[in-house]
Amino acid sequence: MQTVQMTRDEIAARTGRFAQLQPMEFMKSDTTVSQAAKDIILARKLMPVVLERTQSAFGNDAPIYNAAGLTMFISIMPPGQGPCLHAHVKTFEPSSCWRASSSSR
Repeated sequence: MQTVQMTRDEIAARTGRFAQLQPMEFMKSDTTVSQAAKDIILARKLMPVVLERTQSAFGNDAPIYNAAGLTMFISIMPPGQGPCLHAHVKTFEPSSCWRASSSSR
């Protein structure tokens, strides 16, 4: 396989920075469901990292697009909460859990 040489601009266009990720639009704008309910059925924050450029329920605000059908999200959840029950017809869904903690002084 031949190595692809990318410019800095091409690399920057395919890089997602955590601090710049945005929650999915309906997570920001839907006031009919309380945050406590969203924490249980969705997540505290659900942020797309990689999306296809299509009309999607997941919105169109991601730093990376068109990665051969791959989509990726970061879910921020309260302690003890996991992903909501859901199913996919033709999808492999890997997941990882990063533990974060904070302390106040």
